[in-house]
Amino acid sequence: MKLSKKSKLIIVVLLLLMFLPYLAYQGYVAYYITPYYKITLKKKIQSYQFIENNNALVMKWSYENPLDYWLTKANKRLYPQDARVGGSKIVQEYQKLNRNGNIHNVAEGQEYWGITVYNTKGGKLTSKDYDIFKMVREYDSDAVPSRIQNTVYVSKGRELLDIYLKTSANNYTDGFLKSIDLNSGKIVEAGDEQDKWTAESSSYFSQLLPLSSDYFLHNSGLYLNKGKKLASAALIRQKYPKSAALLEDENGMIAILTDKPDFENSLSFLQLLYKKGVNLFENVTIPADSSIDGQEHIVNSQEEFVKYYNFEQVSPSKK
Repeated sequence: MKLSKKSKLIIVVLLLLMFLPYLAYQGYVAYYITPYYKITLKKKIQSYQFIENNNALVMKWSYENPLDYWLTKANKRLYPQDARVGGSKIVQEYQKLNRNGNIHNVAEGQEYWGITVYNTKGGKLTSKDYDIFKMVREYDSDAVPSRIQNTVYVSKGRELLDIYLKTSANNYTDGFLKSIDLNSGKIVEAGDEQDKWTAESSSYFSQLLPLSSDYFLHNSGLYLNKGKKLASAALIRQKYPKSAALLEDENGMIAILTDKPDFENSLSFLQLLYKKGVNLFENVTIPADSSIDGQEHIVNSQEEFVKYYNFEQVSPSKK
């Protein structure tokens, strides 16, 4: 059967319509994904609730561009990045870099490197984005960003996040440490090492507790471990049902907001994960290198734990 010109035209149009999405997909992958070595996509806080007199924020994260996430994940390894939590700031980093070991401070092609800084003061959530390349150029036009550290800490009244920079003077090999002032978005001199260590080590005690298989507490961020759910009698479920649902989401977490992270503050939020009266310190082994007298201790109460655990551990750099 001979096709008319109109029929042939319709077939051609249909074939184009079938192949255009495929061509668009391949073009996107070739331009935005394939050339880049490291990709950490931008996330946003999708839903949240302040709890405990605004001393913590329970939230669920989502990717800002779900389509970009789907296309990237299908073609490239995505680098996960946990939020950094401080006294009043929550920081989420995102980047797309074309090589391992950055050696420039101006984005090339579709590169980007940024941080979103969430401010939680006064029980209100606001955010501001900063371009890391621009931030570094403004500090020193010869410097390039190398990597951002994981701990937000307070030193001399400033809320800081450390960043390593490099220069061409030593062929971009050895980095030098500075800090990002999270209030101004400017690079400043690095804060006190002991202040940072205090913030880092404040949650180490939680790793010794038998129930630590349920959760992960690090740098003032509290997460349920994969596949874990809260008990029906958990305090957080009774006091804050919305927060319980947010935390149980695979992208949920609790940000513990305090300028001075410590044992008591962290413990109060761990207790929210369980039924009132549950003993978190039953049959806890304090190893010799974490005890106050250099001896191993097995304890069964919070009082015993406080008696023997060494809370005054010194930063390794100052030993």
